[in-house]
Formats: sequence, structure tokens, C-alpha cells
Amino acid sequence: MPEQVSSNDFVSGPGEGQDDPTGRFLKTGLVLMAGAMVGFLAPLALFFTDMFPGGPPTLEAQYILKDIVLATAAMVIAARALGARMVAAREAV
Repeated sequence: MPEQVSSNDFVSGPGEGQDDPTGRFLKTGLVLMAGAMVGFLAPLALFFTDMFPGGPPTLEAQYILKDIVLATAAMVIAARALGARMVAAREAV
């Protein structure tokens, strides 16, 4: 009879079952992804009028915006893997 597998066997926390338990490569990747964001934003800063010629964004602008969204999502996932947490803001009394 095959061994039963639970859903928890596929989910591991930071450092559990990863090739790099120290997070060194994850931190390096996060820095590289931040550098790539500069490259993704450069065409929007340099060629803004070409990307948005008075109407809806061109296909090039949509492609750049997609890259920014994907890179931002990757940075959030990496930050979460490094231990970042969302904390509710306290109300001023």
C-alpha cells in the first residue's frame, strides 16, 4: 500500500527543505531583482510620451507594466521567505 502524503509535506517554511537554508542566495536574488526594477522603470521614465501617446498605453507600455508587477510580486514573495511580516498599524489614541 502506498504511503499517505499530506498537504503539509509540500509546504515548507523558511529554511526547511531548501537548498540554501541560510537565505544567502535568496538575499542575493532579492538585490538583483531590485536592480532589475531600475531597468524595468527606465523606459517609462525615458520614453513616457512614446509609451502613452495620449490614449491607452501601447503594447510596449503594457509589457513593461507587466514586468513591474511580476518583479514586485517576486520581491514580496522573497521578502516573505526572509521573514518579513505584515503588521497591522496601531491607531493613535
